[in-house]
Amino acid sequence: MMKMAEQFSRLRYGSVLLIILSLSWLLTGCDSLPPGQAPTGPIIAGHRFGGSTLDIEQAIEYMTTSLTAALIRHNLRHKVIDKVFTDSYSNRVFVQTATVTGIKAASGEALSELALRSKFIKNDNGLQWVMQLINLKNSRIVWQEQLTIHP
Repeated sequence: MMKMAEQFSRLRYGSVLLIILSLSWLLTGCDSLPPGQAPTGPIIAGHRFGGSTLDIEQAIEYMTTSLTAALIRHNLRHKVIDKVFTDSYSNRVFVQTATVTGIKAASGEALSELALRSKFIKNDNGLQWVMQLINLKNSRIVWQEQLTIHP
């Protein structure tokens, strides 16, 4: 019975300590705000690439980020992927994505589950870049991005 009372006492002291620390953290956090009115509107201007016209470096960065997020979201890290493209821009996206996700390019003996396709289409607005990640088992598009690139 004494042991149980000791445990209850420790638990009670721990709870009181947690409440005191939480309150002190809350009070010092409010104290660290600068005086005056808060700024109106966004503090930092957001930068969204999708749908706008980009230069090639911005497009590579966007494609890399988007493909990396898709591979992580769909739990496709460390997969073997067929690279169905020949241009250096798409290869840069693949290499940069592989650094983060561990994907590997398919070789002769490795069987891949996915294919990464990339193509450039010239149109009135400039150059359209389309990349797709396709599941080879069911031919479904897992990920796709489309950007307009200006020269």
